[in-house]
Amino acid sequence: MNGGKVFTSSYRSTVFFAPRPGLLFLPLVFVPAVALFKNLITAVLVTLAVYAVATYLRSNTRRRRPALQLSFASMRIEGLGDMVWSDVAGVKRISDKRGRPALEIELRNAPARVSSSPLWQPARARAIQLNTALLEDPIETIEDAFGHFLRA
Repeated sequence: MNGGKVFTSSYRSTVFFAPRPGLLFLPLVFVPAVALFKNLITAVLVTLAVYAVATYLRSNTRRRRPALQLSFASMRIEGLGDMVWSDVAGVKRISDKRGRPALEIELRNAPARVSSSPLWQPARARAIQLNTALLEDPIETIEDAFGHFLRA
C-alpha cells in the first residue's frame, strides 16, 4: 500500500465473531470421534472440546492485524472491503453507546456488508460507525489520517 496508512486491531475476536467458518468442519471431527469412542455423548463432548480449542486459538491470532487501511485511492475496512474516497461524504468524531471514542463515516451510497466485524457497524442508512477503541492508534491519529486522504 504505497503512500498509505495502516491501522492495526487491538482486539481479539470473540467466540461469537470467530467460529462461523469452523462450523463447516465439525463433521470432520464428529464422525471419527463416533467411530473411535463408540459413544455418542463422548463423541459430542470431544467435538465440542476440539471446536472450543480451535476457536480460542483462532481468536488469539486476530490480534494486531491490519483492520483499517487508508491510501490515496481508497480505504479498506475489515469486514466491509474497499471503498473509494468519492463514496465518502465526511467523517466526524462521536462516542459510541458505551462512551468510547468512535468515528462516524458518512457515505454517499449505502454500504454492502461483506462479513461481520466488531470494528464497524451501521449507524444510519448511509453511515457507518467505526469503533476506534478497537484500534491500536489513538482516535486523533485516525481522524487526522482520514482528513488527510479526504482532502487529497
